[in-house]
Amino acid sequence: NKKTLDGSSDCLALLRETQFEDRHSEEKIVCELSDGQMIDIVGEGAEELAKLKKAKKFKSGTNFIQGCKLNGNGNGPPRECHLPPGFSMKKAASAKDTNQKRRLATVEGDKTVLVVRVIAANEETTASQARLSDSVFGTGSDPANLASQYRACSHGKLNILPAPTRPGIVDGATTVTVSANTSEGESAMSSAITSELNANFGVTSPSQLADHVMYCLP
Repeated sequence: NKKTLDGSSDCLALLRETQFEDRHSEEKIVCELSDGQMIDIVGEGAEELAKLKKAKKFKSGTNFIQGCKLNGNGNGPPRECHLPPGFSMKKAASAKDTNQKRRLATVEGDKTVLVVRVIAANEETTASQARLSDSVFGTGSDPANLASQYRACSHGKLNILPAPTRPGIVDGATTVTVSANTSEGESAMSSAITSELNANFGVTSPSQLADHVMYCLP
């Protein structure tokens, strides 16, 4: 993320979808920093982004938000992007421009996914790593898995594949242990998981491990 003299920063605008056990989901526009940290956007600028989304004028992963003032350092309170009104956005010309392997705004072809099981300070993801892998990729006995549903709905044009196997990643899934407590909130948990993935696998962003990374929170 590019920093300016006034302490503000540029970050990639993404639409984060959180799915819950009761099958309902919530969407929120967040900022992704170069290390893969996804931070909440607050301030009048956040309201302007919400209006763009409601008007269907927002497209995830295609623009950098400029003038984002960061709060916190990732080791204490969750970092936030304080966005002033009248902010500007710059189009991300390519995946290389974002310093990530992310393939922007493409919904066809082969997409690798890393499924992350989480052990927090107070609780852990209910399903085992093997069960999560099976439910997403069908690596076990689950015939109606996430990959098969995407393949069917796209008429075979979108293939969800397990992240490449490496030490710590088996059948597209891994488990991380973080010191954060789930009561600290989704942003704090996400930040802790991202930092742990970067440290465990020696990368600068989880996007270097797969096209998409799925955090399965407790």
